[in-house]
Parts: sequence; C-alpha cells; structure tokens
Amino acid sequence: QGSSHTAAKAAKVRCFESDGICDEGARRFEDGAQTVRRRRTAPLSGASMGMPVPVPLQHVLWVALLLGAERAVACEGPLLAGEVAASVFGTAFLAQCGGQIPEAPDGCLDISAELWVPCTRPGEASPESPAASCPEGCALALAIAAANAPVMGTASCAQMVLPFMRALELLSEVPAPVVLTYTDLRDAMDARRLRCSEARQQELAELRLPAAEDGDEEFGFAAEEGAMRRGGGWKRRPRVGVLLAANPEALGTYQPFINLWRCYSVRHGFEFILDTDDEEVRSLGLPLNWLRWFAARRQLPLFDYLLVADPDQFIVPECWNISLAVAALADFHNGTALPDVALRDVGPPQTLNNGVVLVRNSPRGRFFVELLLEKTRWGHTIQHDQGAFDETVLEVLELERRAAEFDLAAAVSAHRAVAPYESHCVPPLLPSIEGHELVALYAMCWWSQAESLIGKAGQRQSRVIQFVDPRVLDMNNVVGVRGTDVPAFLYHFAGRSKDWDEMLAKFGIPRRHTADCGKVFRHVDAAAAAKTCVPGNAGVEDLFGYCEPPLAVC
Repeated sequence: QGSSHTAAKAAKVRCFESDGICDEGARRFEDGAQTVRRRRTAPLSGASMGMPVPVPLQHVLWVALLLGAERAVACEGPLLAGEVAASVFGTAFLAQCGGQIPEAPDGCLDISAELWVPCTRPGEASPESPAASCPEGCALALAIAAANAPVMGTASCAQMVLPFMRALELLSEVPAPVVLTYTDLRDAMDARRLRCSEARQQELAELRLPAAEDGDEEFGFAAEEGAMRRGGGWKRRPRVGVLLAANPEALGTYQPFINLWRCYSVRHGFEFILDTDDEEVRSLGLPLNWLRWFAARRQLPLFDYLLVADPDQFIVPECWNISLAVAALADFHNGTALPDVALRDVGPPQTLNNGVVLVRNSPRGRFFVELLLEKTRWGHTIQHDQGAFDETVLEVLELERRAAEFDLAAAVSAHRAVAPYESHCVPPLLPSIEGHELVALYAMCWWSQAESLIGKAGQRQSRVIQFVDPRVLDMNNVVGVRGTDVPAFLYHFAGRSKDWDEMLAKFGIPRRHTADCGKVFRHVDAAAAAKTCVPGNAGVEDLFGYCEPPLAVC
C-alpha cells in the first residue's frame, strides 16, 4: 500500500521527545485526567480497582523515568511506587484492567494516567522502570490512556493515535502476553481514528467558505501571452510569484534547479522567491516538508498568484516558451471567476501531488493555506504535508458544495449524486497500529469522495479549485517506471531516492551553466527549435498496468 513505517516511527519519537506540538496532546490529555480527578470525592486507592493498597497520586515518582533498553517479560515487580505508599503491582493491574480499554473504570484510568510519562519516554532507564519491569502493563496503560483521552478537536484526537503504536512496540517484547493482544490494540486504535473523523466532521460543520473575490476583470495576462487562453487579454498583468522553499543545508543539492526556476521566472516576468527561513518549522518540531507552506503563508499576500513549486523538478526545455500560469488558467476568460487554487488533476491509480500548486491571493486562496496549516497539529499524516493537502482539497470542495457554487444542473443532467463529504477519509489519513502510512486506502477514499463531490477526473466541476487536465497540460508529471518517455510540460522526480546529476542530465545542460540565464535560454530555444512541445499526454490508459508491481497506487 505504499506504506512508510520509518516516517511514522520517526514522527512518534519526535512526538515523545520534543516540546513541540505533539506534546500538546499529552498536556491536553493530562488536563483531562486532572479534570476527572477533581470530580472525585474520594481519594484514589488500589482497593477502588480491587487492589489492596492505596496509591496517592501526588507521591508517584516514576514520572521522571525514561524507557530502558533491556526489557523484562514478567510483571512480578511494582508497576507504580511512591515514597509513602506501597506498590501497585503489574499483575494486579493486568488482572483488573485487562479487556477494558475503551471504557476503563476510574481506577484503571488513574493508574494509566500516572504511567503515561514513564511508558512513553524513549531512552535509557533503570531495569525497575515500568516499561522494563512490565512492558505488557505499560502497553495496556498507554492503550487505556489514549482510548479514553478527551477529544477536544481533531488535533487532540489525532495526537492520541501515536501511543497505540508505542503500545504495540512494548507488547511485541512480551513472548506470552497475559491479557493484551494485537487485536485489542488495533481495534482500540481504529475506534480512536473513527472518533477523529467524527471530531473533524463537527469542526467542518462550523466552517464557512469565504465569499468569492470580486474584481476578477481587473487583472490578467496580456493577449499576446494568452495563446492558450480563450477570450481576449485582461486590463492588467497579474503579479505572479514563483516560490521555492528550502532548508539551508540542502541548497548545495538544489542549486542548479533553483537556478532553472529563477531563469524561467525571468523569461515570463514572474518574481522569483527563494525562502530558506526554517525557524518556525523547526521550532514547532515539524518535518521540513511543511517549510514551503509556511513560506507560502508569508509570501502569498505580496502577489496576485503564488506558484508553489518543489526544487526536484524542471519544465522540459522545448516547453519554456509556455507560461505555466497562463496555461493553468487557460479555461478562464473575461466574465469567468478565476480559481483560487490550481493543481494537476488525478484519477485512479494516481495520487494527488502538491509539488506544483498555483494559489491565488484571495480570501479563498488564503483560507485554503490556513486550513492546510491547521493540520500541522494533527501529528503524523500521510507523507506529512501531502496527506494533509489532499484532505484540505476534499474539505474545501465540501464547503463549496454547501455554498452551492457549482453547477447543480450539470450534476443532475449527468445523473451524478452530489453527496456530502463527512470526513470519511480521516481514518486512513492517520497511521496504522504498525506505523504504516495507508496510502492506498486513503487514495481509494479520496478518488471516491472527489468524484462524488465534483465529478470524475477530467470532468471536475469546481469554481474554487481548478483541476488541470494532464491530457492538455501535465503540469506535474511525477516520474515513475516509464521515466521521461511520457510527454509532459514538467517532470517531477518526487520521492527520496533520486539521482540529482541524472535529473540535470535529462534537462541537458551542465550544472555550471544553470547559473547563467543567457546560456539556459540558448539551450531551451535550441530545444524548442528542434522539438515540438507536447505539454500533455494520454494519461492512464491501462488502469491495472500503470503502476510498477506490486504497487496498487502510484
């Protein structure tokens, strides 16, 4: 399913080690636990859960411990101990609280709350720590705590998915678990993900799509640049920015492609922005994938449109005379409202890719960016910003459906039911119990929901988001098993494993020449004279043979 265990595991460690956004989930859970405690009239005691010894919470000292490298498999030692109180033993905790994950009694909730820190902190620990002395007890405690944590929105709900992954990790160290099973953890985590879907549905019910931008007729591309436009020119040329965001450490690798984007911007009168400010992203403990969207939030107000692009791509040399901004908006002319977002359309078995996105500086364009950045608080989503971007697209389409700003008559005439989107795809957006990214499951959900909202690929009907048909303009061809044999306007070498030198060789110019726009222009002009630009392609012709086996989506 195109899963990525290591990415989710890294996110899990980052969540438990950092003081960033993931820790807010723990803080919110602890706030909820404190609220539960304050409601009690009697102090917690082991007897309240069938244990013989009282356990004053204020004396629990294990909260400072870190997890140990060596694990015990028995639970004969104390699970919790205090300066004054005698111990709560793992055997008693397992006996009284096993099999009660979703609706654990108060005593089990309190013990689980106290075990939260010592059972989640990775690192060195003494052999007497809970995770070392009773890993199954720790796994059960994490599952109980996460399953019963207050849901105060999608963010707090989604952050409580990660502890289930830690619980499974602990359980895997137990050769013969006493009460807890893989199925228990999986079912509890699945239930939690469904609650996150319900929480998001409630949040979306409170959102409204901003009003459409007025004054579309005030700007546009000059008529001589509008060969791919229907209709005449507009009154003024829009200000278009081309944004590349990169962390400083990667600039050496990205430099030749940064140079190419700068030269392309010069040719078409765009303003080129290289944003390397990663302080905000790092301070929040986020993956660097999010860097471009924080940069987009900063830069968008300065332009009419902002083209957010990745550095691992290039526009094919023979197509450099085509303006990407003009071509992406080719279906819009005077009297037609301009879109707020433009991106490449996809259908089965392809997945959406946000490596090339045109965003308008409009209330709806800015709303889209903010709705996307809100999801940085959801913990780990598929490929970090990519899954969050895909979900944002569905949410905006749902808000557009509510605003009734698409052609209902066309939907009826096509016999297409316009069903609401109720955050159905949130569960597979979050990782599985093993830490896998459920790419295939999410993609199938996205295809279905997008088609229900705005029609099939190539026939989308949305005034907010322009889905550019790759048969006309493949503005973001993710290079796969067929390489660059497929004609396209732009090739995107997405993914971790890439040969940067080979990518530049395919463009056909030495690295040292990329810094000289004059030499770049001579190269692309010669290519255009020798070869006709074919900006689109036939798309997916063989649904089952398109992806490289064994992938179901790509």
